Amino acid sequence: MGRTKDETIKQEFDALDQTDVRLIAELETDPRQPHTEIAQKLGMSRDTVRARLQRLLDTGAVRIVGLADPISLGFTTSVIMGINVRSDQLPAVADKLASLTRIQHLILCMGRFDIIASGLFRRRTDFLDFLVGNIGNLPGVLHIESMLILRNAKIFGPLLSDAPDSHPAQPLPAALDSLDLALIKELQVDARQNSRWLARKLGTSQSTVLRKIQALQNSGVMRVVALVNPLALGFEGVASIGLKFDPAKVDEAAGIIGSYRNVQTVAVCAGRYDVLAWAMFRELGDLANFITVELGNLPGLQHAETMTSLKIVKSSHRYLAEDALPSAAGAETKRGKRKG
Repeated sequence: MGRTKDETIKQEFDALDQTDVRLIAELETDPRQPHTEIAQKLGMSRDTVRARLQRLLDTGAVRIVGLADPISLGFTTSVIMGINVRSDQLPAVADKLASLTRIQHLILCMGRFDIIASGLFRRRTDFLDFLVGNIGNLPGVLHIESMLILRNAKIFGPLLSDAPDSHPAQPLPAALDSLDLALIKELQVDARQNSRWLARKLGTSQSTVLRKIQALQNSGVMRVVALVNPLALGFEGVASIGLKFDPAKVDEAAGIIGSYRNVQTVAVCAGRYDVLAWAMFRELGDLANFITVELGNLPGLQHAETMTSLKIVKSSHRYLAEDALPSAAGAETKRGKRKG
C-alpha cells in the first residue's frame, strides 16, 4: 500500500537537517534576499541554496508570502467564529466553509468549539449577511459564537530568528493604486518572485516594482514573511487559547503572550475572550507547562480555555478576491514562477 500525502510530507520534514534550519532562519530575516546573498552568508553554493529552498517550498515546510494589512485593503471587520457542529456533518461543514473566499483560516478543534474560523469583511453588514446566508444555512450547524478582532498584537512571528515586525504597527495612510493592488495579489501567492519577472507580468518597469514593494513595506501596508510549517521543526500540535483578563491588564498581557517564541499569533478581541492566541507545542507536556506556568502568571488573568487543533483545514493570506482586484494598466495575464 502506498503512502498517504501526509505521510510523504512528514517523511520529507524528518529529512530536514541543520543546514535546512539555518536556511529557514535566514529566510525569516529577509525572505526576498537573492540566492547568492544567502549562499554567501551560509557558506554554501548558490545551486545548493536554490535546490534546498525549492525542496522546502515543494514540501510545504516554508511559504514565502506577503502579509497585507486588511484595513489598508478596505476590510474593516475581522471576525473569529467558534462553531459547533453535529459530528456526522463536521467534515462537510468544514469543507464548505473553507471553500469560501472570505474565510482565511479554519481549524478543527477539540474543546469548546468544533471549528474555529476567521474571516475578513469590508463592512459589518457583510458579516451579518455571511452569518445568515452562508453559515446559518449549513446543515448540522448547532451554535455560532462570533468575536470581533479589535487589534492584532502579533501575526505569524518568526520561529528560529529574531526577525522584526511580528508585532504589526499601525499602517501609515496610503493611497493604493491598481498596480499596488496587483503587486500585493502576486506577493500574497509567492513573495519570492523576481522583480524583473513581476515587472513583465504587470506591464511596468523593474525599478517601479522595487520602489512600490519598498513603499508598501515602509508604510506597514504589507510585510514579506517566511511562514514555517510547525511540523517541519518538530512541533506536533497547535492549540487555540482563549483568555479573559481584568480590563486594565488586557494590553499588557497581550504583549507578554506575543513575546513567546512558540506563540505565532495573538489577537485582542471583543466577545467571549479578551485575547486569543495560537501556540505550538512539541508534546502535550509542553502545552500543559505553557498554560499552567507561563500563562498562569500573567497579570490580571481570570480564565483560560484551551482548544487543541485536530486539523488545519485552511490557512490563506489572499485577502484580495479575483473579482475584487482592479486590473493594472497593461497587466499581462500569463503567469509564471521565474525566481531570482
